[in-house]
Amino acid sequence: MKSISFILFILFFSTISANARDLTFDLKFLPKETVLPIVKDRVFIKNKSILLNNRLSLGVGGGVILTEALFNNAAASVSLNYNFTELHAFSLNSFIRIPGLSDAGKSLNQLDSAFHLDKVPYLKALHYALYKYTAYYGKISLSHDWIMNLTTSLNLGGGVAQYNDANFPLMTLGADQNFYFNSSIALNFSLGLFVYKGADFFCKEQNGNDICVQNPPQKGGSPRMILSKELNEAWYPHTYVNIGLVYLF
Repeated sequence: MKSISFILFILFFSTISANARDLTFDLKFLPKETVLPIVKDRVFIKNKSILLNNRLSLGVGGGVILTEALFNNAAASVSLNYNFTELHAFSLNSFIRIPGLSDAGKSLNQLDSAFHLDKVPYLKALHYALYKYTAYYGKISLSHDWIMNLTTSLNLGGGVAQYNDANFPLMTLGADQNFYFNSSIALNFSLGLFVYKGADFFCKEQNGNDICVQNPPQKGGSPRMILSKELNEAWYPHTYVNIGLVYLF
């Protein structure tokens, strides 16, 4: 019985195939352009409660230079940021060092040395401009009734490393995270790299072990202030971390 049913099934479709005809179309009736809709002003995240477009923000905070060994690594920070769009922004920043020596610097300063660290050129502040690209916008739920918005930005820029007696070029690369308490106030966390040129007061002459300064103070004598122009220059890479509050106007 199953064999007969299978044979009848084959004969039925063979008859349909034999009676089938080829269909042809005039090419002028076929569409020449896509029929998919073109969407303008695409919205990547619906119900976005933090709008950054054409907004100015002011940030204040504090941070540390993680790789600074001899001088006080703490600093205060201030920033002024303007968002051209939801994705692109421009920022002016200052990273102002708190003067003083670290414990290692104080110990080194007590040695009978031609150099005293409080008499050499020191970094006072870093002033720089950043291009910021907002790569991520998201939300996290902290409780049943509280949702916090957040953004992640990538930063690239340059500026000036301000020493006590001279200025040197600066480059910086970093990223920051904003946690928004509401549409006007956010907590900012930044991490990045400073690369700047400065006076190299630890360098050595190629033909000896003398400190590379034109007129070094004599050992046992009263140390004098060393100027940046008396020393060679070197590039210093330093990583930093900064935390602060941001107010959006």
